[in-house]
Amino acid sequence: MSPTDVSVITPHAAHTLKSPVLWVDCRDDAERAISVINVDAISEKEFQKHRHRVEDTAERAVVVAYCTIGYRSAQFCLQNPGAINLEGGILNWIHAGYPIWGPDG
Repeated sequence: MSPTDVSVITPHAAHTLKSPVLWVDCRDDAERAISVINVDAISEKEFQKHRHRVEDTAERAVVVAYCTIGYRSAQFCLQNPGAINLEGGILNWIHAGYPIWGPDG
C-alpha cells in the first residue's frame, strides 16, 4: 500500500464533522510546539502509547491524522486502519482559513 491508498478528508469536511474528532498530530514535538489544529490533539506517540484507551475513544470518534502536508499522517493511516488523513495537512487547513492554536492560545 502507498500513502495514496488511505482515506482522506478535506479541511472543510473535517471542520464541519458532526461526530467527535480525535485529532492525531503526526509531526515532531518541535513542530507541535509551534501550532496545532486542536488543543486536544494528541501526538502519534501518545496514540501508540495509550492505544488501548485511544481505541475505546476511536470507536466513538472519527480519528483524523495530520502533519504539515499530509505525507507522515498518510503513513500513520496506513498503519492504523480507520484513521483518516487530513488532505494537505495543517498547511491546507490554514490555507482554507481554519484556525490553529499556538503556545499562547
